[in-house]
Amino acid sequence: MKVAVISNSDDELYKLLIHEIAHAVIDGSHGVRWMNRYEKAGKIAEKIGRKGLAESIYVEIGKYKESPKETAEMLHQKIWDTVLDISFDPSLKRVDPSYDAIIEHIARGYGCYREEFEAKYKKCRKVFNEAMKFVERQKMARAKFEALLTE
Repeated sequence: MKVAVISNSDDELYKLLIHEIAHAVIDGSHGVRWMNRYEKAGKIAEKIGRKGLAESIYVEIGKYKESPKETAEMLHQKIWDTVLDISFDPSLKRVDPSYDAIIEHIARGYGCYREEFEAKYKKCRKVFNEAMKFVERQKMARAKFEALLTE
């Protein structure tokens, strides 16, 4: 786990730790099971007099509940976009364009392992392969066009 910024607030630090422990306990992303476990932690915080911490946890749960649900189509589009970005953006030349690396990266963004991401979104490999074929066709078309310009 990487933490980029930690607040000076004890409640924010405890909330971060509780958030991550809730992931470890239920072994999943920000779904219903995780929210239920996190809410249980909020109730315990309330019970021991940590009202600010409890409120902060409840606010975060509310944000997850209100956020739009990712559909398989949206995640497949993310795979497609990532393949295109890596293939055509010169600043990303050093990024590993392999299926494993791309799916691992996207899965981590959703707080899960590649295997569980692939189990939930079964068309990952197919979408990746289609995107790679598109990239190859684009590169071939670009090469033909450039060859025509130099004739």
